[in-house]
Amino acid sequence: RYRLGIWSSGGTAWLPPHAWPSCAYKGNLTLKRLSSYPCAIGVDLSSTRDTTAISLLFGVPREGDPSDLVPHVLNFYWLPRSAVHRYKKHIDLEKFGRFLTITPDEALDQRTAADFLADLIFKDRIDVRGIAFDPYNSKIFIDHLMKARGIPEAMLREIPTTVRTMSPATKDLESLIL
Repeated sequence: RYRLGIWSSGGTAWLPPHAWPSCAYKGNLTLKRLSSYPCAIGVDLSSTRDTTAISLLFGVPREGDPSDLVPHVLNFYWLPRSAVHRYKKHIDLEKFGRFLTITPDEALDQRTAADFLADLIFKDRIDVRGIAFDPYNSKIFIDHLMKARGIPEAMLREIPTTVRTMSPATKDLESLIL
């Protein structure tokens, strides 16, 4: 794993390996299939050589009980080609194909992620209920979303990525999985 700028191995995993298979969806999980369900979006922007991620969390009614929403998640990632080369001795990132978009620049232009997100809303007609983002280093992204792409400010929610803000949600997720 990569932590604090150092590649390391070992350590304690947040979730034990046997827990991950229970998270897998057994059917055909596509954006088209999920687009009519309510969606919350989380954005994790990179600064230079790390990954930018946009995660879509859909609430899909459980078969037989439409009041019980089952979470379905689709993730989209971007990484600059320079980072792919930097990490190549540790992991072959190019094998992730459709899950990872490799960009030609030294750092991701945040407008690329903003355009992708706006297209989800306006072209793919995703039923977005809110977009959460860390305000740190997000000015270009937010300005482009609102001014150039017409995303209303009311749809955006600042959530700093701190232990105080992330710990409760992480604990809830862990309890759902385990």
